[in-house]
Amino acid sequence: GGAVDRVVPITYSVDGGLESMLHRYKDWSGYSWLKLPLSSLLHNFVKFHADCIDSQAPNGRIDLATIVPSDNLTRAFNHLDSLLRGVVGNPILSRWEWDIDFLSRNLSTSRPARGELKPSAYHVDAGVVENTSVLLFDDTWTSGASAASTAAALKDAGAIHVTVLTLGRQL
Repeated sequence: GGAVDRVVPITYSVDGGLESMLHRYKDWSGYSWLKLPLSSLLHNFVKFHADCIDSQAPNGRIDLATIVPSDNLTRAFNHLDSLLRGVVGNPILSRWEWDIDFLSRNLSTSRPARGELKPSAYHVDAGVVENTSVLLFDDTWTSGASAASTAAALKDAGAIHVTVLTLGRQL
């Protein structure tokens, strides 16, 4: 529906692959060691492809970067923020201006169903995103409902361009 301007999947994955690693890392204790390979994948990709990601924005650069907010209140940590901060010499945090506090999950409504575009599932501080190109980081793109709904909420709040960067695109 035009909410997402670009999707940048770092890898493609089939059942039992990358999405299985992500699921174990974020939802089960005992798999914290997966932070290193997942963060390394993210950071190495950005190291080599950040210029291309920037070049797709209308003004040739991403103004603001953020993450898709989780609605899992039982998780003991923010897995996306942890992956962003996961390695030394961090190229992804120094490349773009990151802000994860202006965007939140609206828990008064259900999360988007597969294939549903539901921007009302997210709250955005419009003053932060007005007239910006936003990089939106998510772990896995399966149906795209969460990322696309978040992107739609960003656009409704005034963002002019949204690029979604995802660790994996599940096939």
